[in-house]
This record gives sequence, structure tokens and C-alpha cells, in this order.
Amino acid sequence: MIHDGQVGHTPPGVTIWYAADVTYIPTDEGWLYLAGVKDLATREIIGHAMSSRMTKELTHTALERAIRYRKPRPGCIHHSDRGSSTARCPTKKQS
Repeated sequence: MIHDGQVGHTPPGVTIWYAADVTYIPTDEGWLYLAGVKDLATREIIGHAMSSRMTKELTHTALERAIRYRKPRPGCIHHSDRGSSTARCPTKKQS
């Protein structure tokens, strides 16, 4: 992580880097898909969603929950692998 020219340093209380991914969990009833958004500064999961289907709505819901929870300032960086489940995920300008 690089911030203000320093590797591995993020000022306290600053939340600007989010990473997202989807995983699947085998259950007796089939697959359960879990989408998560992680704050890379605090290493906290700040948004998640679960579904029996992997859809773009699943990943979008996890991101929306993260935004609602953290209310990031402009300039926040969100990274995902941009797979089919995140493709064409609608974004909204936050006020």
C-alpha cells in the first residue's frame, strides 16, 4: 500500500482503498455466493451480500452497503477483478 509516498502507511481514520471479491461456499442445498468489500486501510469487511446465484446485483449490493456504511470521500479507489459478476455494475454519484 502506498500513500503520500510512504509504503504501508495510511493516516489514522483515512479510508480510501477498497477491494472486492466473490467466493462460493458449498452447502447441502447448493452453492452460496458471498460478495465482500474490504477496507484495505483497516482490513475490515465493510460491505457484503449473499445469494444462491452469482449476479452483478450481488456485487453491487455489497458495494452499496460499503458506501452506505463508510460514506467515503471523493477519490476513494475501489478495486475488483472486473469479472462477469462486476461487469456493467451501475455506479451512482454520491453527494
